Amino acid sequence: MPKISVIIPVYNVESFIHQAVDSILNQTFNDIEVLLIDDGSPDNCGSICDEYSCKDPRVKTIHIENHGVSYARNLGIKNAQGEWVCFVDPDDWADELMLENAYQMALEYQADLVMWNYYMEFPRKRIPGKSNSRPIHVLSDDELLDHQLRMIGSCPVKGEFYWQGGAYPWCKLYRLDLIKEHNIEFLLGVHPSEDTYFNYVFLQFAKRVVYIDKILFHYRQNENSVMYKWTDNNFTNAEMMLNGLEEFHRTYPKKDAERFDQVVYSRLINTFMLGLQRTFVHKDSPNTFGESLILIRKQLQHPRYQEAFMCVNLKCLNKKAKTVVFLGKKQWTLALYFLGWLKKKSTRI
Repeated sequence: MPKISVIIPVYNVESFIHQAVDSILNQTFNDIEVLLIDDGSPDNCGSICDEYSCKDPRVKTIHIENHGVSYARNLGIKNAQGEWVCFVDPDDWADELMLENAYQMALEYQADLVMWNYYMEFPRKRIPGKSNSRPIHVLSDDELLDHQLRMIGSCPVKGEFYWQGGAYPWCKLYRLDLIKEHNIEFLLGVHPSEDTYFNYVFLQFAKRVVYIDKILFHYRQNENSVMYKWTDNNFTNAEMMLNGLEEFHRTYPKKDAERFDQVVYSRLINTFMLGLQRTFVHKDSPNTFGESLILIRKQLQHPRYQEAFMCVNLKCLNKKAKTVVFLGKKQWTLALYFLGWLKKKSTRI
């Protein structure tokens, strides 16, 4: 039985998949299995995955019809045989020491979760994930709860630890039996935000978490990524994720209900800000200028967003978010539209 299972969901990434898979197969730690989940990819990814399976016995390929990244990762979890599991996206790549460093920390600190830093890789620059951590940091109980809440949104904190990559699944080593014991899954039909739900629920049960302030992963910023395309499901994704968390907490009580409400409010404000860029003012939007203004006003009048605009703790928001809250309370849709336009214009990869 391998020590680590690496799960890679594969869809339409023919140009990048070799770099991703090779970076895992060339790890200094080689007691691994690699599960390539071909999610009905329309390009040659399926054949490429089969080639890897034929060349390296550590690689297993599973072909399925397209169901989305959550279904693919969940299927990988069900088929994983390792003691630990790591997720890698097929357009990213890992430092060769990533798994060795993570596994050593997992054993040394008897951790349920090991996390590490990363570069955001743009075409002409790279930016490290923000962190204020020591080289090796074992999260206290307060810091663990802070970290769990802050992957949803902003709130007052009790500990000192901060790291920007809380919700991402690909810069972490998870204890697999904890995932299977509590039947933790990625939310189906939600992307992005499916990883926020997964990590939040995992941290509800994790007792010991270690962070390594070392860059061991490379997160490619691709203009064809879902994060940069026009979408009409930006608000639906957030609703489904938050509804999933509320359903989860009907069984498992919130550890801090007041701060949970605040991170939900700030998440909704952030979702509205993203919606301005990715839905209302995006260059590929099918809506006219007038239709976009109507949609903005309709979203402002949604009861959940009205509550967020009225109740969010402004001290936890940055200047841009505070501006959005001010304009949203005033129902100034035209000003919000142009704010989104200016933000979108300044966002280039």
